[in-house]
Amino acid sequence: MTPYNDGEGKQQYKMQIKDKTFKTLDMICSRSNDRAVRIYTVKEVGNESDTLVLKDLWLDVDEESEQGIYDRMRTSVRGIFGKEGEDIVEQHVITPLISD
Repeated sequence: MTPYNDGEGKQQYKMQIKDKTFKTLDMICSRSNDRAVRIYTVKEVGNESDTLVLKDLWLDVDEESEQGIYDRMRTSVRGIFGKEGEDIVEQHVITPLISD
């Protein structure tokens, strides 16, 4: 995470996630209870047409990633309800695009 000034005196960040770089626009949420979480609106550097939501969180080493939870949920639903159930999950649950 690299801090930068947005030109309006507002501290923002650039974040590298795998092969993509995102710049923050605004912080939506910041919590530090059982999981340290910050949620930002962001734009991908070089492809700034879409505004995305980026969730930055810190897990203990023994905690399952959100991608892992999502994948397990989809697999479970598919096992009970088939492909139709999995499609419903994908329509109604925020889908992780990148997980690191």
